[in-house]
Amino acid sequence: MAIPFLGNYPFIVSITKDFIPSDWLYRHYIVWSIPFPLCTGLFALQYLQLYKNLRWAFWLIVVQMGLVCILFPVLDLLIDTVSFVSFFQISVFTYGTSCVGVGIFIWLKKDKTIVFYILGWGAILISLFLFALTINGFIPFHPTLFNITFYGVAIEVWLFSLALANRINVLRKENHKLMVEQNQVLEQKVQERTLELQEAYEETQVMNEELRQTQEELQTQRDFVEQQNKELAQTNSQVALSINSAKTIQEAILPYEGKFADYFADYFIINRPKDVVSGDFYWFKESQERIILVVADCTGHGVPGAFMTLIGANLLDKIVSMEGIYHPDLILEALHKEIQYFLKQKHTQNNNGMDAVVITLEKQSDYKKLNFAGAKNNLLLWSGNELQELKGTRKSIGGIQNEEKRFENQEVILQEGDLLYLGSDGLEDQNNAKRKKFGKKKIQSIIQENYHISLSEQKQKFTEALQQHMEGELQRDDILWMGIKI
Repeated sequence: MAIPFLGNYPFIVSITKDFIPSDWLYRHYIVWSIPFPLCTGLFALQYLQLYKNLRWAFWLIVVQMGLVCILFPVLDLLIDTVSFVSFFQISVFTYGTSCVGVGIFIWLKKDKTIVFYILGWGAILISLFLFALTINGFIPFHPTLFNITFYGVAIEVWLFSLALANRINVLRKENHKLMVEQNQVLEQKVQERTLELQEAYEETQVMNEELRQTQEELQTQRDFVEQQNKELAQTNSQVALSINSAKTIQEAILPYEGKFADYFADYFIINRPKDVVSGDFYWFKESQERIILVVADCTGHGVPGAFMTLIGANLLDKIVSMEGIYHPDLILEALHKEIQYFLKQKHTQNNNGMDAVVITLEKQSDYKKLNFAGAKNNLLLWSGNELQELKGTRKSIGGIQNEEKRFENQEVILQEGDLLYLGSDGLEDQNNAKRKKFGKKKIQSIIQENYHISLSEQKQKFTEALQQHMEGELQRDDILWMGIKI
């Protein structure tokens, strides 16, 4: 738009660059020249696909386009054009040089089809250069040189048209070539697929025959499996009946819970076998002078553990009722020797046994004396608003043990309202989904937070905490845990 103004209405009177201030349009001709660098720059960006192919060149031209098309027009409106017209001319020429330079770079590197683009930019750059030399007085004034930008633009438009036409032809040839190649590939795939289908059909025929034979074999095997399933179902039913009978027998040796109410102010018992029968058991014996309570955790669980509970209960009956042994440490020592003898462990190297807690409560006039001994198991005592832990001996009952280590007896005087907590390690060792154990600290925390409520309510607290901790995880061991209030 600036070129017609310059050509038809010249505002340069002489080479001294004096402006004719009669018309605002001619005093701010830079504003009207914006469409030329803007359109040519956008053409360069799109034609050369610079954002995709040459990112640094894209930003180079965009920055220069912003300088020429935004900064200088704004300055032209705010400041007298004469003060920076030379800078504007240099910027336009640099901008055009960058556009043609990027084109030459791409032409040298990979694309020989953009020669018309380069020639078009070359034509306009030469015309702008000669025009700038003329109006700035570096070469003598001549009408042809003064109007040379018309020729440069015309040649540029013509060459850019040729560039577009050439690009269209190249794309058309590439598309044609691509279509031919795709058709060839498609024909090849069709032939290959046809051959594959033919081979698949032949293989299907063979497989159908094999399947028919296989079906006959499967039918024979199905009949055999059905017969085996019937036999297995009968066997499983018999095993289930046997295990349920074992559970009934095991429950029969355990003291019934109601018996605890005759001797203790309050109590709870949590007994959760991992399987139908358990490897944990408790044993209870009372007399006029004392109460004896044993809680034991036998080796293993399920049927093997249940056998050990029967052995342990019978041996305790023998030791306490028949032999008259009442001290907890002596009960543990006697039980240890009896299991070794009963299972012939010194000859068979059988290492089965149990961990246990034994307590005796001797009745006095206004207090009760507690004697405690443990085999790798401890006793928790809540007394005087304080939780104490009476630790057992680090020695198991039965199996190969350090015979020089003796079970130790501990004596404590209890007051009315004191609480005792004892059981197997199944509760403490139960893991959650993150393989973290329930833990001793969790048990102690539940006791410290709930000692003031009834033991039936405490049982509910323990049960809820265990369920929340397990989070759907399977029970890993038998759990036996009880609380007693004196």
